[in-house]
Amino acid sequence: HATPGHVVLANGTLGSLAMVLGSTLGGSIGAWGDRRTVYVACSASLSMIATAMVFLPQISCVYLGGVLLYNFVCGLSYSIFDMMIFVLIQKDSKYAATKYGFFMSLANLPVAYVTYIDSRFHHQFG
Repeated sequence: HATPGHVVLANGTLGSLAMVLGSTLGGSIGAWGDRRTVYVACSASLSMIATAMVFLPQISCVYLGGVLLYNFVCGLSYSIFDMMIFVLIQKDSKYAATKYGFFMSLANLPVAYVTYIDSRFHHQFG
């Protein structure tokens, strides 16, 4: 039940800014914290945000706030993930681009199975 304006803000300008802020903060957090722990915490947070949005009132402000928060944490997650990849591929590696592409393709696997799960839930429960 989000208004078109809130959808545009959440998925456009404000959503992008939220992700930029998350990415910037993620770089700082990754520099002093355990990257794996932070990455797992971000992933768990993303699922909690999405789950919370299911149970919160289906109103436009909840959509806007939920998507902005999700984008912020997603930016954190992307930043931490990239830090871990750069450590794994080693900057002097002859195959750095190939390794980076490999890890990024693995990171996109959840997109496939989450889309499948979402479609099953939508089919079953609307």
